[in-house]
Amino acid sequence: MGSRQSPGAVNHSGSMIFMSDYADRGTHPDRDGAPVRVFVPFTKIHPAVRYHLDSFPSFNGLTAGWTSVRMTAEDSYPDFLVRRWEEGLPFLNLEHDVLPWPGALVEIWNCVEEWCTFAYGFNEKFGNGSYMGCVKFSRNLILRTPGLWTPEVWEVTKQYSAAPFWAGPPDGVPSRTWQHCDGHLVNYALQHGLKFHQHFPSVNHLH
Repeated sequence: MGSRQSPGAVNHSGSMIFMSDYADRGTHPDRDGAPVRVFVPFTKIHPAVRYHLDSFPSFNGLTAGWTSVRMTAEDSYPDFLVRRWEEGLPFLNLEHDVLPWPGALVEIWNCVEEWCTFAYGFNEKFGNGSYMGCVKFSRNLILRTPGLWTPEVWEVTKQYSAAPFWAGPPDGVPSRTWQHCDGHLVNYALQHGLKFHQHFPSVNHLH
């Protein structure tokens, strides 16, 4: 991947197919024709997700394969995201039980918007919320949100969150665990005027 691997990270090589086959490289200075970077944080990767990533590289633009990163603790997910932010490189986040349709990953990678996401339900449209299951974070978004996933920023974000997006503990304040990464991101976005770009159709949450 050309970057420091996370503890427990495994790269899964994919077939060669270049982003210039799909889109004008000059349109995307954020990536400059770079291969799709897909990370799969997991406790147990659903067989359908693994099959999809391994079997459809040409649909997904997986020139460098995909990287699985094992989650071993309640805060492994936000810590994983801290490392991605430290790298400062664009990437796709695909959770271990979310199945994209063929072409979904390369579609959001090619999109010029800085934060792209999918819903799960049929014709589901987001309001203020967004899911983390299948999402692109651009370099520009990462640079504009330094330390987003660190304990310090998490603490400040929840202090100024009058109505946390996702229900958390009894006091309504999301704790820094895997269950509340979606809510933290949305709370931060609402406070800082960040906008996501929803793509259609939805992907499949295999839960």
